[in-house]
Amino acid sequence: MRKKRFIRLVVVLLAILGVVELAHLWKSCRPWYGLTPLGYWLDRYGESPGDYKPCPQADEALRRVGTNAVPHLLRLLHSTNSIATAKALAAQAANPYASMMNPPSISLKDRLKMWVEKLTPIRFKRPTVYLGGSSGPRIRAHPHPVPASWNHWHAYLGFQVLGPLGRAAIPDLVKLAHDPAPSGNYPNIRQMKDIASAANQADNSSSYVAPGDSPSAGGKVLRNNPFLVDGEIAAWSLAAIGGESVPPLLELLADPNPRLRARAAEALGMIGESAEPAVPAIVIALNDPDMEVRMRAADALGCIGRRADLAIPALTKALSDRQEGVDYYAAQSLGDFGQRATSAIPALLTNFASGDYRNKDSAALALSKISPVTTEVEVIPVLVRDLQGSRNGSGNMSLITLGQMTNEADLVIPAIIGATDDANQMVRGNAAGILGGFGPAAKAAVPKLVRLTNDPDIWVRDRAVGALKKIAPAR
Repeated sequence: MRKKRFIRLVVVLLAILGVVELAHLWKSCRPWYGLTPLGYWLDRYGESPGDYKPCPQADEALRRVGTNAVPHLLRLLHSTNSIATAKALAAQAANPYASMMNPPSISLKDRLKMWVEKLTPIRFKRPTVYLGGSSGPRIRAHPHPVPASWNHWHAYLGFQVLGPLGRAAIPDLVKLAHDPAPSGNYPNIRQMKDIASAANQADNSSSYVAPGDSPSAGGKVLRNNPFLVDGEIAAWSLAAIGGESVPPLLELLADPNPRLRARAAEALGMIGESAEPAVPAIVIALNDPDMEVRMRAADALGCIGRRADLAIPALTKALSDRQEGVDYYAAQSLGDFGQRATSAIPALLTNFASGDYRNKDSAALALSKISPVTTEVEVIPVLVRDLQGSRNGSGNMSLITLGQMTNEADLVIPAIIGATDDANQMVRGNAAGILGGFGPAAKAAVPKLVRLTNDPDIWVRDRAVGALKKIAPAR
């Protein structure tokens, strides 16, 4: 009798625990749009930053859910890696080639577990597999570990869609943004400002990539680092909310920790014109002792594009900053101000005449936006001469710079067409790809590109075929 009572008690307790767990699961899955949880809609953007793809249906779902999405997005931002996932990520980071060449298969059961982990705090123990096989060292890893940073990234996309509707999250985001931990390498932050343009800038993006930057994966969020910390994504999310985030970001800009100051400068630039009240503080940050802060401040002033009376003199002075990246972003931001930055032309020409290609590239592109006359007379002839007089592919950098001067297409296209005859296959291939970026405006290049489709180098042939599809799709 006692045994039966004990069994009944255990059954009742298990039932209660099951109900509690189901209630927790239901709560974790909220909110819903239609018959689908919000987590599903966020997954429609892709499983990871490198897998990003626009999804208007997900955008619409987030807007319909509105402010009710904020608690769920904050839960995603607070998610952390399990011990097993952290170990698996460390193994993959130690041997990324093995992970890429020998990706473990994912069963339906594992996919279901991943779906549950995406929507709830539940974490499953995964079976151990080995990466590398007989061709390399055997590294223990778990199949397809999902880092918490992917949840953080989904949260950021959610705040991008919500915009000012996410203002209720500002206090929590400010706390997370104060996370002092490093977040690894910075991406090219200029390509993060707009989801549509970022996906279409492949042929015209800047040729300069600062040390540690990662190339665009075709989306608003470009960072692929699986160890991304909460603070960086939180700062991006504050920027996504808009102008109401400026005051807390200004406080972060004055933090004693240089990582947090750089984080704040980056986020203020991502806000754009609504961050105009922050311009005086960002100008001061151009003299920060930390190079990363100065670089982010220089970029932010161009992204904001306001208070030219303060920004342009400060950016002109920053052109003489020889720390990696600062002078480059200063020139790029001056170009963003267009004809308002004519006072910076002498300093930009000085950088253009320097022996450092990085300075020549950034100054040339800035001048092309500020003064078409100066560009035609003093910039393009020099780049064409460098290209035509180069040997062993040394003019490749000048070729890339010319390819970004889309406003001077009539002047630069003939020189780029001439580069298709270069003896170096890298120059020929780049010339073909760059001509494709000009589209139908480069129709004079069609005969040369047709010839390149028979080039001995397969990469050159592929680039020529791709260019022809953009220039003359009817062929």
